[in-house]
Amino acid sequence: MPLAGMIDLGAECNRLLKELEASEADIARREARLTNQEFVIKAPEHVVQRERDALEAAGLHFSGMSPDGLLPEIVERVDHPWFIGVQYHPELKIATVRAAPVVCEFH
Repeated sequence: MPLAGMIDLGAECNRLLKELEASEADIARREARLTNQEFVIKAPEHVVQRERDALEAAGLHFSGMSPDGLLPEIVERVDHPWFIGVQYHPELKIATVRAAPVVCEFH
């Protein structure tokens, strides 16, 4: 079915760009909250969990938490083959002969 003239492509692109910008701003705001130790410590547990759940729904996965379970230490994108964010340095703990898998993927 031809769609010519049925959709204003420029307007649709602008709408989608605004939606993307709003989503990215929301993700950045939630990430800032969850990396703020004051927020994580003082906020009720259900509020912190709601923020984590929203980020996971947006495609982030908290695969490692601090020893006390409060702060994310490892965050991965579920829709990307090797996106990973860490607050520690795994490359400093690798053997020179047998590197960690996450480091090997970057070669």
